[in-house]
Amino acid sequence: MKCKHHPTARLDEVTIKTQQIVSWSDEPIHTFQDVQFCTQCWTEHENGKPMKHELIMTEEDYLEQQIDNYNQRRI
Repeated sequence: MKCKHHPTARLDEVTIKTQQIVSWSDEPIHTFQDVQFCTQCWTEHENGKPMKHELIMTEEDYLEQQIDNYNQRRI
């Protein structure tokens, strides 16, 4: 992946935890997801500019995704 606005900027990754209340349990279900973001966009956002979060998939990322999908289907 690379940033649409800063193609040469370094991407960082953070894990986001969400919780969902379901009717069949008293305990919430926790889901964890890894999210990439552009460090340069984040720095601009900290300085008062609106957050831009537009990552585009490179050809290498696309091929890796296709391989992962193929492997998941074979399991």
